[in-house]
Amino acid sequence: MRAHLFVFVLLSLLGVSLAELRHAYENIAFFLGYRAELLLKPEDERIIGVKCAGADPSTLKCRELNPKYTHCKGSVVVKKAYGDEKITDACNLREFLSHISGGKQQLKTDPLSGEAKNYREQYVLGDEDALYADVDYAAKQMGTSKAGFKPGENWCKIKDGEGNYETTATRFGQRLVDMKNGRTPEQVKKTEILFQRIDEALVGLVTDRECDISRHLIPELEKKKITPLAIEVVSGNRKNFNEADTIHAIESTWAGKPDGENIAKKLVAEMKAVIKAYFATGDAANHLRIKDRWAVFTGQPVVQGCSPRMDSV
Repeated sequence: MRAHLFVFVLLSLLGVSLAELRHAYENIAFFLGYRAELLLKPEDERIIGVKCAGADPSTLKCRELNPKYTHCKGSVVVKKAYGDEKITDACNLREFLSHISGGKQQLKTDPLSGEAKNYREQYVLGDEDALYADVDYAAKQMGTSKAGFKPGENWCKIKDGEGNYETTATRFGQRLVDMKNGRTPEQVKKTEILFQRIDEALVGLVTDRECDISRHLIPELEKKKITPLAIEVVSGNRKNFNEADTIHAIESTWAGKPDGENIAKKLVAEMKAVIKAYFATGDAANHLRIKDRWAVFTGQPVVQGCSPRMDSV
């Protein structure tokens, strides 16, 4: 997993806003999850990229008691990871981005239907399946083309997703886990690269959220003159603070020096107090909780804060 992160670190995405980059990686992850379902699940069991044919504009729920659902349909032919069946109308990336962009309506009382944005004829990657080779390149190209550089609609990204982001993220992540763990040896072989790319997209998403947290936290630590700080510089000259490495750096710096042990303990205690106070604020706590939730599904360790309760949403 660290290898994927280093690829991400080396990629230069200067001029791209944090939130936009985050949305790009998230939309890529959903697209690849959609493609995984095509290969591993029959249509009536798929939930990723499945939306109401007509959604209520206020509740974002399906209006019908027995609703009709719209699956993403496009121009790509893919072979399932079991049997000899082929799917002849799968979506490529730009078609999927159009599908999850939301819906349109003529009157405010009309249900949301169709696609809010049309990227289907827009250049994004050229060869849309180049995405399987380089997720970071795809995120950069989405920024250049301004296609899918905004968050997709929850009710479009996952079946009955409505408007709750955390519920959508949890259901999506759990579906990835279920698909990954439920594969036969043959399916593992046929989908190995695809799930590697999903992991890379999620690592990019988590790293971006970590950098956004660090952007606010590092100045607070510097105000208290807590040094040395372990900070990793990632793409676009952004900074990512690492608490565990900082503790190690402080202890190493003061090891063997007069009263060094007490000074190191004092600095670590002050650092933890700053971190605790920062995450006590509403926005920071929410940001951390969502970051940790995504990290669970990447297989990364949850370093800061507590591991999220997956049954809490």
